[in-house]
Amino acid sequence: MTAMRPVAGPVPLHAEVGLTDKRWGTEVTMRCGYEQRAGHREAYTFRLVAHGPDGATEQVGTWLAAPGDNVRVVGATHFTHGELVRLELVRADGTPVLAYDAR
Repeated sequence: MTAMRPVAGPVPLHAEVGLTDKRWGTEVTMRCGYEQRAGHREAYTFRLVAHGPDGATEQVGTWLAAPGDNVRVVGATHFTHGELVRLELVRADGTPVLAYDAR
């Protein structure tokens, strides 16, 4: 498992990803924690998006998380390990929060 990094400044999330090569693409395992902060109780929808060659993207998973939650997501992408360029954890509005550059 490898830590994802914040895209723009500190965020109340941390995540790590693991990649497993498959004949059909790549299996993605992600563990994500949403830090509990005073005054914040809202749940947010997040997506894990795979970026492949030529700007192609594919959603790997989606989930709802509230402060204090720890989530484990297992998903897949048809991009092989050699094709996978980047994984991004994005908010429901499409704003990238955390990223892992596969290359």
